[in-house]
Amino acid sequence: MKRLVIIISLISLVGLLAWSLSCSQPAPSPTPAPKTSAAPAVSPKPSPAGAAAEKLPASFVFTSSGKGKVYDLTAYYSEMLTKYAEMKGSIEMTPGPTPSLQMVNDGQAQGTAYSAPGMKLAAIDKKMRIRTLFCGGGLEASTVVGLFTKPNSPIKSIKDLKGKKVYAEKPAIAWMKPTLAALLQANGMTKNDFNYLLFENAEDCFRDLKEGRVDAFFYLSGSGTTEMAQTTGIFIVPLTPQEQKAAEDTGLGWAKTVWTKGAFGSPADTPTVQAPLPFLTSLKINDLTAYTAVKTMYDHLEEFRASQKAAEGFTKDQALVVWAFPYHPGAIKYFKETGLWTAEHDKKNQQLLDEEKKLLGS
Repeated sequence: MKRLVIIISLISLVGLLAWSLSCSQPAPSPTPAPKTSAAPAVSPKPSPAGAAAEKLPASFVFTSSGKGKVYDLTAYYSEMLTKYAEMKGSIEMTPGPTPSLQMVNDGQAQGTAYSAPGMKLAAIDKKMRIRTLFCGGGLEASTVVGLFTKPNSPIKSIKDLKGKKVYAEKPAIAWMKPTLAALLQANGMTKNDFNYLLFENAEDCFRDLKEGRVDAFFYLSGSGTTEMAQTTGIFIVPLTPQEQKAAEDTGLGWAKTVWTKGAFGSPADTPTVQAPLPFLTSLKINDLTAYTAVKTMYDHLEEFRASQKAAEGFTKDQALVVWAFPYHPGAIKYFKETGLWTAEHDKKNQQLLDEEKKLLGS
């Protein structure tokens, strides 16, 4: 019996010892998650340096010959820039249109204003990339051309020139030849259809027409037409819509107009063509400067129009009628904001850019 108790006690002790050992074992470690290769940290790409903000130049220099209506218009506009645009406007005198345009192209001046036809041909000849800011119409500020004869002349249309003696071209004015050629071509004619004469000065034209040595001449409106109207009388040959379009299609900046009765001696309202006056610049000025220059004009348009007779033809309707040069991007921005620029203007501007690329390269 005693032996049995001892055996039972030993069994209990062994069990107790086993239980104690099991409790002392550390809990099994959890199965580790499979290791994944960490993606290398990617350094953020540096942000591109922001373009420097455009600034207005301290001054806006115009070039001009220093006399006449165009100078007076430019001078007042220059004053407006000084007054309203935080740019000091000034005028640099030059011997004429081509030197003025060259200074603008070279960045020595920011703007100029001259009749578009001559400027377009000069720009092509000198390979200059010129841009338009805006323009103004009206007979007072525009170059207006006509075919002139006497009131009793049988010449009433361009077709009537056949077989006649005509002063047709002044070599010093480069745009005359291509412009008259376009008018003739619209009628299926060439200069071989009449006695095509060159002349050196307008006085010869008026004198020889009055005295019967020529039958007609092609020239500009001005004091000569006014004087002739007051003496022998004058007849201005009306242009047909087809002839007006032919002049516009030369790309020299012509636009159809009506030469109103009484203006520069006109005896009646007569359809013809004019070259409205553009204010020109180059890509040397930034978009902000061009935008500000145009905005200054049209924010204060009534002040400018009241400054002188020749300024009356500057209206919003006339701001985009000259298409000799592409318009500056800064000017386009302004005209788009004000609703004046249309898809048709985009088309015309692209045509001029394509023409420039073809003539001057990229």
